[in-house]
Amino acid sequence: MEATPINKRYSGRVFDAAALEQVRGILRAHAGASGQQLSYRVCEALDWRKPDGSLKDMSCRVALLRLHREGVIELPAPRQRFEPLRSYARRTPQGEPGAWLEAPLGALGTVRLEPVERRCSGLWNELIDRYHYLGYKPLPGAQLRYFAYAGEQLLALLGFGAAAWQTAPRDGWIGWNSEQRQRNLGAVVNNARFLSPVTAMNTQKERMLCGQMYNASEPILQNERVAAHLACREFNSHTYLSDSIIKAFTSIFKYTGINPYIESPFLCDYGYNITLGDNVYFNFNVTILDCAPVTIGNNVKLGPGVQLYTAGHSLNIDKRRKGDEFALPITIKDDVWIGGSAIILPNVTIGRGSVVGAGSVVTKNIPPNSKYAGNPAKEIVG
Repeated sequence: MEATPINKRYSGRVFDAAALEQVRGILRAHAGASGQQLSYRVCEALDWRKPDGSLKDMSCRVALLRLHREGVIELPAPRQRFEPLRSYARRTPQGEPGAWLEAPLGALGTVRLEPVERRCSGLWNELIDRYHYLGYKPLPGAQLRYFAYAGEQLLALLGFGAAAWQTAPRDGWIGWNSEQRQRNLGAVVNNARFLSPVTAMNTQKERMLCGQMYNASEPILQNERVAAHLACREFNSHTYLSDSIIKAFTSIFKYTGINPYIESPFLCDYGYNITLGDNVYFNFNVTILDCAPVTIGNNVKLGPGVQLYTAGHSLNIDKRRKGDEFALPITIKDDVWIGGSAIILPNVTIGRGSVVGAGSVVTKNIPPNSKYAGNPAKEIVG
């Protein structure tokens, strides 16, 4: 264990030596409890509550995890393996785009908000992931999610999360000092997501993210590629890549786990379609064309010059001349090693624990714990 920090803040709460000792006592006394049960007990012991009097259990769980990762406390091993940001990826008939709706709001009748319940949480996540330009991410801290309906017509999805602990532009605009912010922050929420699915797939970007044929010359896509390329250029300009530089750069990704290491140069198209697990390593000259989701699991190693292509073009000459293209996802499961200069083509999944030989071109799915090499890549037996 590292030395105990004094008066360190986690999830908006200051933990002093006495509070940390209370936490350790609860962990010793309830070694077999789940993470949720432990957070409830810690909240009760510290009287950590929301303005409505209920326990701040989610904030507490985040704080406990951070304390554990920093070596201040030791949490019990998780009962189940959690794969972040995977449940949203399902595709259902209910998530398919509906008919275009064009009418004044007053003509739609009464509009009602319905809180998202557990049984329909997956649909909310799916719609946000498929049609919102930022995709799906868990909302920060305490959260509220809604469907907006007019009759049986779904009009919109809304998601609210906890406000950032401090941000100078907001606090300056409100006129808060530090004491006022701490006292009143519970009355502020962050509108993290708003989506109107009745206009879904109206833009080329929305078509791209849904796996439909699209034209990449749309200005918003051009601007987003320029932004990603500039971020890559800035990242690649550093001769020494510190943890802070890598962390700042990977903020353009959809999700990044702990301890990533990316050698420069690195190139990507958009960044926001890339999901990295824990302990991912990219050697020099990795290129990811992330027009569709690229999901990379834990402990994955990519050799120098590896290229991941989600993008493809029509075999029809006329459509290619018009600029039509498509994008399909790539998924690389945990503990995969891909050798230098290998190329992974669209709509490929590489199973957990597999190895892809250097220089291979992978055109189809690879099962778990397999060895593939060649062009096209084939299984190596023995």
